[in-house]
Amino acid sequence: MNFTSPAFVLLFPLVLILHRLLPPGARQWLLLSASLLFYAMGDLHAFPLLLILILITWYGALRISAAASQKVKTCLAVVSICTVTGTLIYFKLPSAVFLPAGISFYTFQALSYVAGVYGGTVPAERDPFSYALYISFFPQLVAGPIEPPDVLLPQLKACRKITSEDMAAGVALLLRGYTKKICEADFLAPYVDNIFSMPSPEGPAVAAGALLFGLQIYADFSGYSDIACGCARMLGIRLSRNFDRPYLACGFRDFWRRWHITLNRWFTQMIYIPLGGSRKGLIRRCLLTLLVFLLSGLWHGAAWHYIAWGLVHGLLLIGQILMERIRFHQAAQSGHAGRKKSRLLWLITFAATTWAWLFFRAPTLSQAFRMTGALGSGWSRLIPALKEFAIYDIHGFFRICMLPALIWLLDSFFPGGASQDRLPDRDRSILICCLLALMIMCAWPFMSDDTNAFIYFRF
Repeated sequence: MNFTSPAFVLLFPLVLILHRLLPPGARQWLLLSASLLFYAMGDLHAFPLLLILILITWYGALRISAAASQKVKTCLAVVSICTVTGTLIYFKLPSAVFLPAGISFYTFQALSYVAGVYGGTVPAERDPFSYALYISFFPQLVAGPIEPPDVLLPQLKACRKITSEDMAAGVALLLRGYTKKICEADFLAPYVDNIFSMPSPEGPAVAAGALLFGLQIYADFSGYSDIACGCARMLGIRLSRNFDRPYLACGFRDFWRRWHITLNRWFTQMIYIPLGGSRKGLIRRCLLTLLVFLLSGLWHGAAWHYIAWGLVHGLLLIGQILMERIRFHQAAQSGHAGRKKSRLLWLITFAATTWAWLFFRAPTLSQAFRMTGALGSGWSRLIPALKEFAIYDIHGFFRICMLPALIWLLDSFFPGGASQDRLPDRDRSILICCLLALMIMCAWPFMSDDTNAFIYFRF
């Protein structure tokens, strides 16, 4: 179910009230019922698939933990993992009849659980309902964050009483997330769609499309993550942080420490480290880095433009690894020279990751290459085009210019952000009220199930 749909806005407060009134033993049943109900309301024909995968992985993990020999344990783990990954691959293929909502996320959580039980780091969960809640917990079911079982399962089983601190932090995260989604991402969507639907865009339009889509997908996905964390926190559950101001990253490794943090953690723990990581020499490290990003591209969709996007990021990170190896970049510099190099590294990182969004957003690989090739044309008409846009849509022009400042404000000073202690409580309350008023003014025209689904719902 879409967090911006009227149904969710009306039903979630009811779940909160019942959670407050019910005894501890009944709260887990409430959360499981609400999770399954929300998923069925959003994607009813995919609901049986979710239940089947829950049963397969729960029973498979039980058999793995009870296996008498390592050989039997390995065979059971391979069967369970192949079943889950095979299902994911099948529905990711272009020939698939439909794409089940959230399949990329809940299958990765199930794989984490099976791998943890097989490796002995996670005890097998004997209660099928507790495990079902771990896989289907509604705030993060459809688009993450992807939570490891040893972090989320104990919290869901405890179902502790909600405190006033939980409610305050949850409301702050909800407000921040809805502001990002409705006031930023949904506002930018028509401009981005118009640019990427142009038959022959010139350089300024291509650059604007990449920049605006970079802002749109960040506001959209980090907004979803904030709402998910906010809803969970209001239920007494703490989810992992999924974004940490990625457009301030200095270097491509730093970018992926800040962007979609839980997906990067999953690939690191499940693919990169088990295959050797950085312990097996430079060549193995570079090959594994490329493999991880190619898999990340495929995870987003079985299409060449997603593969190219993953390949671009993999090559960029390999380039940084090689440059560090020859001591071209030294992270521990100080003084004016160090600050100057850090600014240059930030600029290179921002420009390269923004350009890579062309491959992610373009509907085909050929269009992404055409738009890349057009980047050098038409810059003599930049100033007249900006003047024409400002005259034609002064409101949109002003809001687009202010969006980077609003994103920085939300991430740096808003409650729940990285620097939440910088403002006194009174000033922070005033900021909350101002942002709430802004969100209410902008929100209602976009509140529908059909026009403003989160971008990562399609993955």
